[in-house]
Amino acid sequence: MGILDNLRAEMKALESESCHNGYWYCISDVLILITSGMLCGIQRIDDIYDWVESAPTRRFIAEQFGIKKIPCRAQVYNTKLQ
Repeated sequence: MGILDNLRAEMKALESESCHNGYWYCISDVLILITSGMLCGIQRIDDIYDWVESAPTRRFIAEQFGIKKIPCRAQVYNTKLQ
């Protein structure tokens, strides 16, 4: 099992879904996006989100993690682990 598979498995072990203003999204997806951005040396959430929105990154995230729909900026900011 590679590092990306390990990361995906660990993130999926967390709570699987959360609600933000009536929209459902996976907390694990948000954590994968933030962790990936941090591993690329990006430190601010705003910058990570902008990076995630780029076409090459979206393609990578979809291929490696199966995340086809990127959570909106508010969902990324408001993710809370309980």
